[in-house]
Amino acid sequence: MIEIEQAWKKIRETTRPTGTVEVPIEQSVGRVLGEAIRADQDSPRFDKSLVDGFALGSLPTDPNSFEVLEIVTAGQTPTLELSKGKASQVMTGAPVPKNTMAVVMIEQTEQNQAEKGNHKVTVHSPNVLPQQNILKQGTVIAGGKVLLDAGHSLQPKDMGVLTEFGISDLTMFRQPSVGILATGNELVPYDQEPACGQIRNSNGPLLTSLTNHAGGVANELAIGRDDEKELRRLISSGLENNILLIAGGVSAGVLDLIPQCLQACGVEQVFHGINLKPGKPLWYGTSAKGQPVFGLPGNPISSLVCFKLFVEPTIAAVSGSIANSSGQFPVNPRTAKLHCSYSHRGGRRTFWPCQLVWENKNPELLPLKWQGSADQVTFLQADALAEFNGPKRVISKDEPITYVPL
Repeated sequence: MIEIEQAWKKIRETTRPTGTVEVPIEQSVGRVLGEAIRADQDSPRFDKSLVDGFALGSLPTDPNSFEVLEIVTAGQTPTLELSKGKASQVMTGAPVPKNTMAVVMIEQTEQNQAEKGNHKVTVHSPNVLPQQNILKQGTVIAGGKVLLDAGHSLQPKDMGVLTEFGISDLTMFRQPSVGILATGNELVPYDQEPACGQIRNSNGPLLTSLTNHAGGVANELAIGRDDEKELRRLISSGLENNILLIAGGVSAGVLDLIPQCLQACGVEQVFHGINLKPGKPLWYGTSAKGQPVFGLPGNPISSLVCFKLFVEPTIAAVSGSIANSSGQFPVNPRTAKLHCSYSHRGGRRTFWPCQLVWENKNPELLPLKWQGSADQVTFLQADALAEFNGPKRVISKDEPITYVPL
C-alpha cells in the first residue's frame, strides 16, 4: 500500500489537459478558460461621474455660485468645456465635461433661475477636493490588461465583466468525457427488482452524478459481468473516453478480474492499494494514449470517497483548472474544530462522514454514527469527510481537523 499523498502525486504526474475548443459565452459557466482574457479597452472608457450632481470648472470658494451650462445624462456626451465659475449638471455614469475640477452631489447644492433665464447653482460644500466623485478613465483596468487567467473556472459572477468588454466566444479547455463501468454478477439495473443474492446498481448512477457535478461528461456503460471477454470489450469501449472509471473487481477475490483485464487492454498499472479507509483496494493506471484509469472499490461509499479524493481533482486537472496546479493533497484542504470527542480506531487513514454545525459563526465537525462503507443512508446527512489519522486514540473536542467538503 502507498500513502495517499504518493498516490495523488503519481496521478497528478500522469494527467494532462484535453486541449481547447471555442465556446459561446452563454455555454461557458462551469468550464475552464484555455487562454487569458484581456480587456479590449480602458474601463471606464472616459472620466465619469460617480454621483448625480454638478461638475465644476473650479473648486468652490465664497461665493459658491456657478453658472450651469448644460445637463449631461448617462449615454450623452458633454458639448461644452468648463472654466472658472462654470458648471454642468451630470448624472451618475455620465461623462464629465473637459476641465472638470470636481463633482459635487446634488444634495449639497441649491439651484435657482436668475434673471434672463440664466441657470445657476449654489454649492453648500466648501471643502470639495480635486477630482472628487470622478472615476478617471482606465482606473478600473487599462486596455490590454488581463481580466482572467487561463485555468480560471468561470462563475456566473464573471459574466457581467466579460460582456462589458464585448467577449462573446471563449477558448475553453474541453470537458473530459468519463467512461463509467460498474461490474459484478450481482448487479441489476436500479429500476429492476433484485432477485435473492442480487443488488441494484447504485455505483453507476452515483459516479455519473459525481462526474457531471465535477465538470466532466459522464458516459455510463452497460453493467460488466464477471467474464474476462465481456470486461475486455467494455474496457476497450470505455477507453474511447478521456478518463475511465471502473467500479468493482479490484480486490483480491476469485472474480476480481479488472487488473488483468486492464493489462490485457494495454493499461499500465501505476499503483494498486492505498493506506485509506474506505478505499484501500483503489487501482490506478494509464492507457497507451495516456488516459487516466481508476479501478474503484465496488462498495458505493468506498467509490464515493475515492472519487472525492482522487477522481474529482483529476477531472479538474484534465479540464485545465489552475486549482490543482500545486499538486497539493487534499486539494484545497479546509480545517475545522471537532464538535465533540471522537474515538479513532487507528490503522489506516480514515475519511469519516461528518455534519458541519455552526458555533459562534464558525463551522465545527460533528462525526456521524456511520455503520461503515455499506451504509449509504448516513451519507444523506453528511457535509464533509473528516480526516482521522495516527494510532488508536480519543480525539478531543475542539481539536482542529482537516476535512474535504462534500
